[in-house]
Amino acid sequence: MKTFSRHLHMATVTLITCISFIVCPSAFASTQYNAEEEKATRIRQLAQANPDASEDEISAAAIEIAAREGISVNDALETASNEAVTAIDSAGPTPSSSSSSGTSSRFTLGVGKNTGDIFYTPASTSGFNHGHVGIYDTTSTIIEAPGLNQKSRKIQASAVRVSKGAVKQLVRTKQYLRDAAAANARHYLGRDYNSVFFNNKNQNGKMNCSQLVWVAYYYGPGIDLDSNGGLGVYPTDIRDSPRTQTYQIF
Repeated sequence: MKTFSRHLHMATVTLITCISFIVCPSAFASTQYNAEEEKATRIRQLAQANPDASEDEISAAAIEIAAREGISVNDALETASNEAVTAIDSAGPTPSSSSSSGTSSRFTLGVGKNTGDIFYTPASTSGFNHGHVGIYDTTSTIIEAPGLNQKSRKIQASAVRVSKGAVKQLVRTKQYLRDAAAANARHYLGRDYNSVFFNNKNQNGKMNCSQLVWVAYYYGPGIDLDSNGGLGVYPTDIRDSPRTQTYQIF
């Protein structure tokens, strides 16, 4: 009887093992498929908040983040996409203007109170409001990274058009520090446009709008205007920073 029980046990183990070999590959394939689907979803979410970035650029940025932060690529995409969704939600309704400083916008920006002041305006691409920011180089001129296929530039504030809901803001600091940020912003003139916002907290190479304003203050007087301390800095992060104070609303 004991011999029979031992043989029965061994047969059962063998059967379970055989079944596992049949079932597990399928389960593994399903898990792998779900991971790829999740990755694709995250990339689509990031494309909405980074509308000019290609999927290849998004994937490359996620790989760079993963290596820098010591996390998986999927974790990098998840963190970045959650931040991007928050940025889109906080930007509010999509404005009628489709460009950063579009001629179809309703209002003229005009002069600021101080050198180093900031403006934010609702702005959309592909139907998503991502916002746009720039910095006053003087009280009558601004520096901005206007968009895809354009270089960062200095223009008259009287030539900048903004949408309803735009704001002018000062940075809560001494004026000489605002002046230092404005002077630092001039170093980034002529840069090509950076389509990737979720990995833009650096002063190297290409430059997007919120990146330019952030690096002007961070690498100038050492003031961090990113309101949530995320992987990237979006226009709304600067608008909502505790270091910025609105003094005019359009």
